[in-house]
Amino acid sequence: MSWLQGLGIELVHWPAWLPSLAVVLSFGVVCLAMRVYRYWRRPRPHFFFPPKAEPSEAVEEPPRPLVSHRRRPTTRPAEQPVAVQLSDAIAEAPPRSALVVERSSTGVTWNADQPLEAGSLVTMRLAGASANVPWAQLEVRHCNQVGPVWRASGRFTKTPPWVVLLLFEAR
Repeated sequence: MSWLQGLGIELVHWPAWLPSLAVVLSFGVVCLAMRVYRYWRRPRPHFFFPPKAEPSEAVEEPPRPLVSHRRRPTTRPAEQPVAVQLSDAIAEAPPRSALVVERSSTGVTWNADQPLEAGSLVTMRLAGASANVPWAQLEVRHCNQVGPVWRASGRFTKTPPWVVLLLFEAR
């Protein structure tokens, strides 16, 4: 006991230490329990690396093509066609109506009631949009008749802002 008195610790006041000692011991038990829990819940190597198949069971996959058969992998079909207005290259002609059926970050495909010449420039914006919504300029890539409508595809001459692209999304 003399070494405790040398440290300035007197055991006469031990009842005052009991709450502090209980907190420290409880913290230690919780830390130990968390280490045991994490040890048993750690990922095992066999979850990430399944056992290799025997050579007799291995099935060879056919080689994948280096390029996709699709020209535009970013094309997204619209869930519902979006009504738009078409005008001439500088948006001065009276607008005609059309429906966007596919869109991507590089262009759109739409159905129109009149044919358009490939290579021509048109402008497009959402039908019923306010005057401050900018027109997006497109170059017509091709136009084919599909039933009673003309399906045309165009590429943006300059990628419009995301706000304008989002307007062409299905509503």
